[in-house]
Amino acid sequence: WTGAAPGLPGVVGRLAIDPQHPTIVYAARGIDGLFKSVDGAANWTSMNSGMSTWSIRALAIDPQNSSSIYALPGWTGSVFKGTESGSDWTSLSSTLPNFYPVVLAIDPQNPKTLYAGTDGNDSGEPIGGIFKSTDGGVTWSAARSGLPEVLWGVGALAIDPKSPNTILAGTTRGVFKSIDAGASWNESNIGLPGTSINALAIDPQTPGTVYASGSGRVYKSLDGGVRWGALDFPANVVAGVLAVDPQNSSIVYAGSYKGLFKSPDAGASWTASGMGLPTGLWMSAFVIDPQHPST
Repeated sequence: WTGAAPGLPGVVGRLAIDPQHPTIVYAARGIDGLFKSVDGAANWTSMNSGMSTWSIRALAIDPQNSSSIYALPGWTGSVFKGTESGSDWTSLSSTLPNFYPVVLAIDPQNPKTLYAGTDGNDSGEPIGGIFKSTDGGVTWSAARSGLPEVLWGVGALAIDPKSPNTILAGTTRGVFKSIDAGASWNESNIGLPGTSINALAIDPQTPGTVYASGSGRVYKSLDGGVRWGALDFPANVVAGVLAVDPQNSSIVYAGSYKGLFKSPDAGASWTASGMGLPTGLWMSAFVIDPQHPST
């Protein structure tokens, strides 16, 4: 690894890579807002024109029109849409409640459909959930039928790239699955110890293969999340981000508070993959170049 942060202050909480032009990368840096690189993360510039708040907590790029970007700040209920690759931002007339957004996912086949996973509201009540928009983020409605009434949060969302009506949600009460585009959810925790799930990754080539992490373990399902088995991941290492190589399903990455781990055999074994990373690095975001996945 080599450093890639000239012009980028502080700790990065979210990353997004342009699927069509992967040298373009976006980074959300807490109260400092959004930054953009056009040279593969070599240099960064601030991209906050038009934003009334810079505390960005969730970020996603339209998979079909990568010049459109969505950003959700914390506790405001606002949704910002960036056009011209983030050169300018517009606040959408949103009905997203004042919850704390954690994750944002876009339907890969119908990018006007967005899903937001949230923690509880600004009063600290345990009523986190999932919200859905079908008009590009202008209006939102709750999509939590079947989710527990008491739920501290939804920290991960993963959409099946080949069948986007199928969605997995990682929550503080385990994994829940929807097969009707979020209209209803069912618990999908066979083999999971009722643990909080903070990261999910679907194999883009074989979407029935899914990885999940929670409470110091990494789990794998071969049937779309119906049943799970624990992998031989380093003990008591909390992985906050998971990713599968888009061209080689055998390669899986897990970012943790102890840096990055890599599996060359679909999760059967893991080794530290952090040469050049700072000691004690907490890896909170990780993206793979879809065209050159060794980057």
